[in-house]
Amino acid sequence: MSITELLREGFQKHGDSPTVKHYTDWSVFKNVLEKLVNNEVGLDKKLVVETSGNARVEGLGEIRLYELNSALPKYHMILNSEAVLAGFHGGRGFIKVEPAVETGVSVGNLIARIDSPGTLVLKVVNKVSNGLLLLGLNINVADGVEANVVVDLEEASESASSVNFRVETGSGSVGNIVFLVNPGRMMRIEGLFKPGGNSFTLVRLTGVLNENSRIDAVLDGLVDGLNTTLNLYSTLYMSKHSAGSVRGRGTISPKASEARLVYGFESILEEKAVAYMQPFLEVNSNRVLEARHYARNYLVTQDKLFYLATRGLSFEEAKNIVLTGLLTSLMPEELRSYCYGEIKRRMKGFPRARS
Repeated sequence: MSITELLREGFQKHGDSPTVKHYTDWSVFKNVLEKLVNNEVGLDKKLVVETSGNARVEGLGEIRLYELNSALPKYHMILNSEAVLAGFHGGRGFIKVEPAVETGVSVGNLIARIDSPGTLVLKVVNKVSNGLLLLGLNINVADGVEANVVVDLEEASESASSVNFRVETGSGSVGNIVFLVNPGRMMRIEGLFKPGGNSFTLVRLTGVLNENSRIDAVLDGLVDGLNTTLNLYSTLYMSKHSAGSVRGRGTISPKASEARLVYGFESILEEKAVAYMQPFLEVNSNRVLEARHYARNYLVTQDKLFYLATRGLSFEEAKNIVLTGLLTSLMPEELRSYCYGEIKRRMKGFPRARS
């Protein structure tokens, strides 16, 4: 199937509610891809990948996208399926990824293989202005490895992106995974978390939506082994006029035993910001220790900050303390330290996507 044929199909997933359709600005993707078909914008398939610490580029591979929830992975695979392969060998590592161009459509993929315990920061900087970044990510944690991973997605205010991922952890592993987001005009994140047997995986989607930013996140999980735990939490701070939807289906398969699965979604809203949250559970086994989900909103108001303000802080300082605390909860200390600093920087309105 060609891109032209796909454009006729549209982007909306069958079964999505009118609310999701309202919050998700599919016109951003449609307009850019139409321009690509009409040769009005260019296509680039190169990623600039820089590594340090115990992370290094080790060759090329084939990306595995999560092709369940939208048409975007189909566009992605038509345009580019080749991936840069990076290895992380324990301790500390840093991988920085950015498009090679700043206009048009950029399509790139990265596979990160983690074979030893440690902390990896994967920083993605999207500077494609009035265009589109299609990024595929595979994160694979080996058997018996305890890994801390931050996927830091930051983009310029006029940029848009589709980030498709698969995070798979091995048998007996421990995975602490944070997706730290700072969307531009529209960010679509969709992917799958699949923990191995006898493993524990804690996932956090957290971040800051600046004014007029949008995000649509679809975070699915599959538990199908023995003694497997997947806890997934989302907390997003939404500035004025921003909008977001966070959805996900956590599935416990019939093969699962002694399983634990938690889906918890939260939004922190300023006035004139809107959020839609929809966690699902699908339990197909009676050998479950825990299965629960929740969704809730918090409204940022001056009276809630009054107590801290009476202790000598300005309202802005009080707000930063409260929000950064909420946004970095349930993180291991190394990940929390990194995310805390980045969130404070973004909330102060520093220049974005130029690091």
